[in-house]
Amino acid sequence: MMRSAWFGEIGKVLLTALLFGVIFGFVRPISPPAVFAGFIAAQLVIFGALLLGGGVGTKEALTKS
Repeated sequence: MMRSAWFGEIGKVLLTALLFGVIFGFVRPISPPAVFAGFIAAQLVIFGALLLGGGVGTKEALTKS
């Protein structure tokens, strides 16, 4: 199972690098700081959702159903 997790993470990093290359290769004009800021903000949304605890399995989610 760990092997599959590693392959998944490596694939995700490679896909991210490939898509950044496509963006920087085809989109003109582009602001690199804005692209990276948007990417970082999108990643932080995931952590923010985890910190807020709005996922399935929380006490509120169980009492609402």
